[in-house]
Amino acid sequence: MVLLAPAGIAREGILIHFRLASLPLLGEMIMQPSAARLKTFWDLAFLDKSFVTAEFTANRLRFAVLPGAKEALLKTLRSGLNWRGVRLAHVETVTAALPMLKMPTLVIWGKQDNFISPKHAEVLQRLLPNVQVTLIDQCGHLPQIEYSDMFNEAALRFLAEVDRSEVRASAASPTASAVNIQ
Repeated sequence: MVLLAPAGIAREGILIHFRLASLPLLGEMIMQPSAARLKTFWDLAFLDKSFVTAEFTANRLRFAVLPGAKEALLKTLRSGLNWRGVRLAHVETVTAALPMLKMPTLVIWGKQDNFISPKHAEVLQRLLPNVQVTLIDQCGHLPQIEYSDMFNEAALRFLAEVDRSEVRASAASPTASAVNIQ
């Protein structure tokens, strides 16, 4: 499993804009799509603001103004958040399930993520039995964009290691089926 700055791990460390958007009426005002609001929002997502070009913002605006887009975003935010952060019941459900996940897991996070605190990775390290965490310095919420080469290298290296370990486990087990590696 590869996770990228996953939400729902802890209550705190969630961008104030998301928490405020969970409030009725205020959320509708905050999430009203405009080029200026989207630029401000995406500036918070990236540490390197050069990614937030006029073209990037215009592309996001095209989707934000689609019928039902704002309502869907608000419904998603409100299902997991309130003004305090991630809903306690959600955190309790997620963290209770984490120790049961035995598969190898890679978590990649930007160290300067403003949306979801990279400190949440500490919870994952404590509760996930087979986790590796990669923190990328000088990176915001979107390492797959800001540091795409580093992100891809880390993910591909991890997946290759998992494939090799599964091949070794399959060879050692007489009942295991063959694993094809391409």
